[in-house]
Amino acid sequence: MLKEAARRLLPWLKGGYWIVFLLSPSGLAQKAQDIYFDMANLCSQEGLLVADWPGIDFTPWAKEGKDDEKAK
Repeated sequence: MLKEAARRLLPWLKGGYWIVFLLSPSGLAQKAQDIYFDMANLCSQEGLLVADWPGIDFTPWAKEGKDDEKAK
């Protein structure tokens, strides 16, 4: 769960930082999407995300797929 959230944020993190993410025992009971939202909010608040970060959308490809279907 934590690894997947970090993987989704990695392309949008500013360079030059070493970041360590740790999941607390209570985090093990959370949904992966909630963990991602928490990590994204934290990184955003701390200014660690690039300016062109598309936002907190957990499934941006879902929108792309719908647009592709409409174009057919």
